[in-house]
Amino acid sequence: MRPSLWLLALIACKQDVTLSQIDARLVVPTPLVDVSAIVGEDVPFVVELQHFRGERAEVLGIDVVNVQGTAFAYTGEEGLSLVANEVLELPFVYSPSEAGFDVAALYITTNAVDGSFEVTARGRAAVPELDVFPAAVDFGPVAPGAPSSVQIRLDNPGTEPVELTGRVSDTRFAVVAALPLSVPAGGFVTMPITYTPVDLTTVTATLTLSIGAQDIADVQLRANDCANGNPTLYDVDRDGVTGCAGDCDDTDEDRGPGVPEVLNGIDDDCDGSVDEGTSVTDDDGDGYCEAACTDGSMPGDCNDADAATSPAATEVNANGRDDDCDGTVDLGAVDVDADGVAPPLDCDDARADVRPGAPELIDGRDNDCDGAVDEGTTASDDDGDGYCEDLSCAGGALPGDCDDGSSIVSPVAPELPDWIDNDCDGTIDEGTVNEDADGDGFTTAGGDCDDTNAAINPALGGC
Repeated sequence: MRPSLWLLALIACKQDVTLSQIDARLVVPTPLVDVSAIVGEDVPFVVELQHFRGERAEVLGIDVVNVQGTAFAYTGEEGLSLVANEVLELPFVYSPSEAGFDVAALYITTNAVDGSFEVTARGRAAVPELDVFPAAVDFGPVAPGAPSSVQIRLDNPGTEPVELTGRVSDTRFAVVAALPLSVPAGGFVTMPITYTPVDLTTVTATLTLSIGAQDIADVQLRANDCANGNPTLYDVDRDGVTGCAGDCDDTDEDRGPGVPEVLNGIDDDCDGSVDEGTSVTDDDGDGYCEAACTDGSMPGDCNDADAATSPAATEVNANGRDDDCDGTVDLGAVDVDADGVAPPLDCDDARADVRPGAPELIDGRDNDCDGAVDEGTTASDDDGDGYCEDLSCAGGALPGDCDDGSSIVSPVAPELPDWIDNDCDGTIDEGTVNEDADGDGFTTAGGDCDDTNAAINPALGGC
C-alpha cells in the first residue's frame, strides 16, 4: 500500500529539519582577491567565510600555496569555528620583496557540507618611487643653545601612496614630523629636521628613509662643517670671508682678516691681538703707549712706532726727534707745530698731523712722511692690484676692491677655492670645487663627482 500524500510530506519535512540541525553550510563570497603594495610594505587583507545554515562549523586548516612568488601568508589563529549566521574574517598579508606580480591559492578546509574552499589571491608590487631634495642638508654654523631646523622635500612620482619612516644616526639630529609620514601618489610633503648642538665641533650624520622594513633613501646631514659645506652658508655676515678663511666673528661684518683695527676692545682684524696700533696699546714694546693703556704699560709715548722714543728715553741731540717726550726736540731745535719732530724729518712742520709715525688719513697728504699719500686708507690701492675700496681712489686706481690688503682679491680677480670672495661679487667660491652648483647639498670637494646633476651624488649613488 502506498503511503498517503500527507504522510510523505510529513516525512520529508522531518528530514529537512534534521539535516538543517546537523549539516553546516558555508560560503566564501569573494573567491578572487586583488592586492597592490609597495615593495617592502606589508598589506593586510581578509577573506570572509560566512555561515548561513546548520550547526557550528569547524575550520580544519588554512593553507597558502604561493604559485608565483612567495609574498602571501596567513596571519591568523588556528582552530577557528563558526556558529549560525556568523561571518569569520580570515587575515592574510601581502609582503612583496620585489616588483612584479604574485599569485597564491588560499585553501580553507572545514567540516561543513561544502568542505573546502579555494580563493585566488593576486598581488601587484611596485618599487617605491621617492625623490628627495636635497640629498644632503647643511645646517651651516649652529651655536650651542640655538637649535636649527630645515625642511626636506619628499616627492612621490609613483601611482601608489607611500608611508615613510625615518631614523637618524646621531641623536643631535631629529625628525620632528609625526611618523609614519604619508606621501600621496603624485604629491609631495616636507619633513622637518632639527639640529641641537652641544658644541661647535663639526658633526655629520645620515637620515635613513624607509617604507616598512625597506630602506629607500639616505640624506646626509652636516653642521659646523665649513671645509665640506657650501661656503655661502658659512659667511653669515656677508663680508666675503668665512670661518675657514679666518673670520673670527661671522656675525659681524666689521670683523675679519684685513679689517682696520680700531679702539674698541675687540680684535677687529682677527689676528689674535686687541686694539694694536691704537693709542691704548704699547705697539713698539718700550713699556709706554700714547693714552690710558690697557696692557699694563705707562701712558705718555709721543711716538709709539719707535721703541727709542718714550718718556724714559734719553734725548739724543741732532736727530730731529723729541726722544724723551718732554716737548723739546734736540734741546732747542725748532719744532713749529710741536708734534715732537723737527725738520728735515718732519715733512710739514706747520701741521701737527704730519710727521713720521703719524697715522695716514684720507686727506691727500703724506701724513707719516714716508713719501706715499693716503696709503692704508680706502682711497689708496694698497695691494697694487689696480683697485681700491673707495670711490675717490688715489693714483687713478679703480674702486671696488673688497679686500685691499690682498692682491688676489679685486673685481677682476679669478675666484679661487679659498673660502674668500676673490672677485668681490658677493658670492664665495662660485665655479670652484667648493660650490654646490646643482643644489643637491654636496660640493665637489665634499664628494660630488658630477656637480651639474642633482641626481648624482654620494647619497643618491653614482659617485
